[in-house]
Amino acid sequence: MTLIVTTALNRLTLETGFQMLPTDAVQYIKTTYQDTGKILSISVEFSEDKLSRTSTVVFADEAARKLYFSDPILKEVFDAQRVYNAANGMVVERSFEDA
Repeated sequence: MTLIVTTALNRLTLETGFQMLPTDAVQYIKTTYQDTGKILSISVEFSEDKLSRTSTVVFADEAARKLYFSDPILKEVFDAQRVYNAANGMVVERSFEDA
């Protein structure tokens, strides 16, 4: 059963930039998770006012999701994002849905 993880990131002003994944992390996710079928799709949408960014990741199953979120290489990236988001007053909301 696939699992959908939706992450909404909300910022207070347009002056605060969304932190994007480094290119090497994007490539790592592609080769380690997308190319192997652990991640079936990734999409990103912005609200009309550009204050919110919503990312949706469809995982092949719960095991793939756990592997992704516990991956030590990605953990460094996620930790840096958490620090940046907190320092800039961004609010993160994450939901999980079986599909």
